Amino acid sequence: MEMKRRILALLLLSLILRLAFIHLTGGYYDPDEFVNLSQGKYLANGFLPYKEFISNHPPGIMLIFAIPHLFFQQSWLLVKILTAVIDSITAVLVYLISKRIFDEKISLIAGLLYATNPISIAVGTMAMQEPYVAFLMLFAIYLLTRKNPRIIPAALLIAASVIVKYLAVLILPAYLLITKGKQRLRLIMFTLIFTLIILAPFLPQIHAIMEQTVSFHIDRPIRQGLLVKVFHLILYGILFQPFAVLSLKYLKEERIRWPYIGYAAMLAFLFLPNAYYHYFAVIVPFACILSAKPLLTSVKTLSGPMPAGTNLPLIYRRTASIAVIIFCFGLLMAGGLSLLTNFQYIGTKTLSHIKNSKEVIQFIENNTRPSDIILTDSPEHAYLTDRHILYGYYWNAKYSLNKDELFEGLEEVKLVIVTEKYLFNGHFFESYYDYPPEFLGYLESNYRKIILDETTIYLIENEA
Repeated sequence: MEMKRRILALLLLSLILRLAFIHLTGGYYDPDEFVNLSQGKYLANGFLPYKEFISNHPPGIMLIFAIPHLFFQQSWLLVKILTAVIDSITAVLVYLISKRIFDEKISLIAGLLYATNPISIAVGTMAMQEPYVAFLMLFAIYLLTRKNPRIIPAALLIAASVIVKYLAVLILPAYLLITKGKQRLRLIMFTLIFTLIILAPFLPQIHAIMEQTVSFHIDRPIRQGLLVKVFHLILYGILFQPFAVLSLKYLKEERIRWPYIGYAAMLAFLFLPNAYYHYFAVIVPFACILSAKPLLTSVKTLSGPMPAGTNLPLIYRRTASIAVIIFCFGLLMAGGLSLLTNFQYIGTKTLSHIKNSKEVIQFIENNTRPSDIILTDSPEHAYLTDRHILYGYYWNAKYSLNKDELFEGLEEVKLVIVTEKYLFNGHFFESYYDYPPEFLGYLESNYRKIILDETTIYLIENEA
């Protein structure tokens, strides 16, 4: 009964924090949220992914987000709340898994660390893939760490996590460390089988899937430099999880290696084209499991008296330990304060404000019909006005759609929406556009335009 109360309290605390964050952030969003939502909406409305609309991720997230769109045409807030619930359950899974390694007190600390982690709270309230990947992989680990491991359902969860986002592949070594012998072989076999079963409806588009979800990211010109990726690794992987790096000293006696493998998976981000803040939501559960015991030990170190007759070298070591612990606590507090005082920023992440789009959304609704096609570089414009978008695509048209496709598309669209965007280059912000210069020049020369702040709308049906 006591354990059930702790689980319920942890679940409620986690959910309250996430719902409060949803309320505080109000109209803030990450543009990728509307990409994911729109693809779920298109699938729910019967459009074929990878053929009738473009998607740069595997089909898992659109399958999940299609469900609410079967009942509601706009489900942004509903999906955010659903994501918050899923992420709160992940906090409970962190606690339950930790109980199989540590005692009750340390396990509860692990769950609380996840429930209050700034990255988890921020990403766990967005319509993004990572919270679902974290939930699926933790659920799989929960089943695999039982006295009698549940291999088949765990394999299904692992396969589902990979289909939601390929990033989940980085956690596969952790599963292989948990299992042994025939169990490991069965896990690999059933994971492959379930992956093929889930992908079966999409196999006719397998070439398009590989081109849009793999080739796109490999060939994508927008890449972070190595120094930026290292900075993000230090910021989100270490500074926001300060006690995880101290855990080796405290977990040696348990002989548990898989949490380290899950946490160290973030090193692979250095070899990916980009290491965005939301990627790190996948490693946070492992960091929290690793951090719990060092955190408790640190509290005891800070509060405990110095042993009588302590020699000078021991005093130096004790002083150095206390300095490191205070530094770690300071980082935790700084992360929490940054979340509370500047909820539109998590480290270097900047969220757009939906209020800036209200005029544009109103203009689209007043000047087009629901059956009209528009071309926009901001996904919320099409989603919030229930308009169809050319090729089902929104951003990076400069790289993902060739000039001929864009020019041909002008025969179908009523409006082209061009947003001036900004990128921080290390010293100052510089503006850029998501369309090729030749296409923008053609629009400027041939069509009437309306300027709304940083957004220009070209009226394709009214040629100059």
